[in-house]
Amino acid sequence: RAAAERVAAEKAAAAALADRKAKAASMGLLQPLMAVNADDDGTIGRAVQWCDDQGAECLDDIVKFGLTDEFIATLHLKAIQRKKLSAAMQPTVSLASALSDRSHSSAPTNGHENIKPSPDANTLLTTHDENQNT
Repeated sequence: RAAAERVAAEKAAAAALADRKAKAASMGLLQPLMAVNADDDGTIGRAVQWCDDQGAECLDDIVKFGLTDEFIATLHLKAIQRKKLSAAMQPTVSLASALSDRSHSSAPTNGHENIKPSPDANTLLTTHDENQNT
């Protein structure tokens, strides 16, 4: 009977881990954790629990609302893993910002609206235009 209880407990633990991994994957957490070799049971559990506690529905919520450092701190990672995870989350910051900025603009964009020519480029353009007119 004790063996049957142990097997049942192991199955329940495996199912709970599978559920946490599935939830982490659906939230966008599993991939960056795997990328820094921090996809062990404990770290995944802490990541999902922190998101639940903070109301974060996905990785983009963490990044968008500036909670990246808090999130990483709760994972109890080694120093290099923390740095790698922080760096891995940076493209998400840029993407979240770009999507947020784009959603506030009603005009269609091509991604080059914020590019401003350098002063040297303005001088060259002005000189070129003046030469064309003479």
